[in-house]
Amino acid sequence: MEKISKISCAYIAGFIDGEGYIGLTRRGNSFHPRVTIANCNLGVLKSIQAEIGGSIQTKPRREGTLQGYHLAVANFDEWLPSIVPYLRGKKKKAELLLEAVRMLGKRQKKTGGAHSLFLEELGVIDKRLRLKEWEV
Repeated sequence: MEKISKISCAYIAGFIDGEGYIGLTRRGNSFHPRVTIANCNLGVLKSIQAEIGGSIQTKPRREGTLQGYHLAVANFDEWLPSIVPYLRGKKKKAELLLEAVRMLGKRQKKTGGAHSLFLEELGVIDKRLRLKEWEV
């Protein structure tokens, strides 16, 4: 992935702050980092996708509302550090997510007490990520 320009970083940060979700998804005894951006303008999401990758899904249509889209992105360690300085509302959440990504990257097959401690540490990060931006 090429380096993202400052203008693109600021642009993407605005969408993450306004229409984004930063968090961890827990499935059983494992955590998965997640960043999504929602928008009704498919062209906008495609331009962001061209910069940071990811996949676009159609949001389910609700009665009386427009159909929208979600851009779900991965490879956080490649692009999120470039975006963090431009975030305002979700900056702390992005920093926490990067901490979780580093922990998950260092994780080897942990067993017994080490695995329980690892899950407990990720659980603390998960709880903080679930708070509103101004409470983190």
